Amino acid sequence: MQFKDELERALVEMLYALWRSVDVDLKRKYARQIWRMFGERVDTGARTSGNSPARFMNYVALKLQATPAANGENALAVTAISEYDALEVMRRLRAEHAYLVALTRVYNDAMKEQE
Repeated sequence: MQFKDELERALVEMLYALWRSVDVDLKRKYARQIWRMFGERVDTGARTSGNSPARFMNYVALKLQATPAANGENALAVTAISEYDALEVMRRLRAEHAYLVALTRVYNDAMKEQE
């Protein structure tokens, strides 16, 4: 998958880690609308989390009943994002949330095909 830059790659991987930690029962219950719900939570989290990517991750995880991946995937995503300026990370999440969620969905499908 091609990305515009390394920050975009890190943001998609962070959102993918969040997506993977969303409760499976919630995904089943809301199968037709789960990606819309995910996008709405990403949008709201980006707008209400100030300039803290960690607070953003916690907000989205809480709202989607997500549990941290057993392999520490969420922690790895936050660590990868911490290499970038928090203001720029949050600015991109606010400005491009719909695009980033769509990329995350494509990335998720690509990862499924690799399994």
